[in-house]
Amino acid sequence: MKGMGVRSTVEQVLALAPDEASRRAGSRLGTAGSWSGTGCGDGAVWGLCRDDDGTSYRTVVDTTAPVYACDCPGRALPCAHALGLLLLRASDGAAIGESAVPDWAGRRLAEGRAGEGTTGGRPADGESVDRGSVDGESVDGESTGGGAADRESADGGSADGETPDGESADRGPADPVAARRRAERRAARITSGTRELEQRLTDLLRGGLAAAGQTGYGLWEETAARMVDAQAPGLAGRVRELGAIPGSGPGWPVRLLEECALTHLLDRAWLAADRLPAPFATTVRTRVGLPSPVAGAPVRDHWLVLAQYDTGDTRLTTRRVWLYGTTGGRTALVLSYGAAGRAPRLSLPVGAVLDGELTPHTGSGQVRAEPGEHFVPV
Repeated sequence: MKGMGVRSTVEQVLALAPDEASRRAGSRLGTAGSWSGTGCGDGAVWGLCRDDDGTSYRTVVDTTAPVYACDCPGRALPCAHALGLLLLRASDGAAIGESAVPDWAGRRLAEGRAGEGTTGGRPADGESVDRGSVDGESVDGESTGGGAADRESADGGSADGETPDGESADRGPADPVAARRRAERRAARITSGTRELEQRLTDLLRGGLAAAGQTGYGLWEETAARMVDAQAPGLAGRVRELGAIPGSGPGWPVRLLEECALTHLLDRAWLAADRLPAPFATTVRTRVGLPSPVAGAPVRDHWLVLAQYDTGDTRLTTRRVWLYGTTGGRTALVLSYGAAGRAPRLSLPVGAVLDGELTPHTGSGQVRAEPGEHFVPV
């Protein structure tokens, strides 16, 4: 895409901010007085930002894909300077005139486009988080996988160096027999954890839901830790959600009963997974925390970005981006990950429409999907 590229609205730019601090700092820098040497062209916008401490940083943003480059030492993506530059352009279309791309901006754009494609800018130092990593939560029928267990690292592998699909991160394909045995051992641990959780739910209902408001969160956290030990991070996430319900305000017993029923349904489905149709069995496995592989043919469409939000814990930040195919009417969930305290690389402005392909994951709903290399604004 040439020329000025896509000019986002102020709201769309603010939606790109990885956290509230970046949003505030970017808003402060989104004025003409903070910038010099600005320009736009060849699908990019650039400028020199003078920070509050007098330091100047060269910043360039690819407006045809979420690629950001800045000289600042910050690890957030996009940084406050990139946000400020985009906010300046969004709030005043005449503030940044079209011109030839300077050499320094051209080099940074080439590096970003070659190294990151359309999914991000400069990677954070030391960041190594794979798309297969997960935070153990489930979202509308799609589990985010199994990365919260003690034995698994934040990049989706296990402590012994094996990835979830049985391949060694360092040595290539692993022994298939050993991989099958590991999978069987993990399944046995999940089954044990599932039965323990069923007993916990039974005790709760026998004692009455009112008792849940008096015992506090500690017992739930202990149960969640047991699910982590069982390598079932999806169940651990559900248990933590159950523990938070008694403090959620009036009507919490009804909500707790509903969520307990759904958790019980998931438990029973896991225990009977070998008798379920294959797509439903896959959905159950992903709900308890096992990885969900990509499968099926890519779906090409114009994808409207409906929503984007982040959740995180001490190990991982998970970004969920909801998309809607304007032609095919399909809804898709794209996940992106960052190490704890760092923004995930994928950042799409809410309200934007992008032309590209999404490949669905396995499962009955096939809501979760992975974007292809061609994924650019319309």
